[in-house]
Amino acid sequence: MGVTEVGDQKKCAVCGGMNPAGAVKCLLCGSLLM
Repeated sequence: MGVTEVGDQKKCAVCGGMNPAGAVKCLLCGSLLM
């Protein structure tokens, strides 16, 4: 299976970086998280 459980993390749609669940901006590229 290609699906991995990321738990309470958000994936940035712009750079693909993983961020904490409470993050508003991506820690890697600075884009706003949806």
